[in-house]
Amino acid sequence: SSDNINRLTAIVIPNSDICDGVTTLWDTGAAVAYCPKSAEEYPNNARGLIQHEAGGHAFGKLGDEYIYHRAFIQTCGCTCCDHSSDITAAHAKGWYRNLSLNAKYKSIEWSNLIFDPRYSDIVDIYEGGYFHSKGVYRSEYNSCMNNNIPYYSTISRQAIVERIMEYAGEEFSFEKFVENDSREWGRDFTDKNVAKSREKLNRPVSGHTQPPVILKGSPLD
Repeated sequence: SSDNINRLTAIVIPNSDICDGVTTLWDTGAAVAYCPKSAEEYPNNARGLIQHEAGGHAFGKLGDEYIYHRAFIQTCGCTCCDHSSDITAAHAKGWYRNLSLNAKYKSIEWSNLIFDPRYSDIVDIYEGGYFHSKGVYRSEYNSCMNNNIPYYSTISRQAIVERIMEYAGEEFSFEKFVENDSREWGRDFTDKNVAKSREKLNRPVSGHTQPPVILKGSPLD
């Protein structure tokens, strides 16, 4: 049915060893994540790309947090994206909840987490994301939407769980989310790699990744 198609998340594995994933999103919700095999070490191999592209972009509808341009998002003039309008359009659909164009503590998407003692030690307002170092904000220092590490920020985990509950026909409860939430990183992600990822916000890959391509309609059109 069209409803099921609009909930589709498909993964395509191109026969390539570069680390250069991309996701196609239809504005009705369907998504296809293209995740090459990649010759890079984890988390920049195929598994890491699937975490970022399929889990983050395709299903979670999350925006990129990495930085390529040391410039304000509103005035950068780069060709990789349409600056702040990309985020504004995504927000209108309820997507990219891990990014904000304002830094106001009381109105930012994750304001409840900033003032919640269970998360206030890690959730704050960090400048930089969606390719740009200025004028766009994220909620935590590092996450899967930066460099594929096996950890989604808290607001990203919440967005993913909300979508799961919606698709299951169940009502989301924030307290239930907290009760079952985990802040632990992947067990096989070594302390050395964690430290390296925290030190470097620019995504260390051989390819040049792109934001999701958003199309109108659905795959059936």
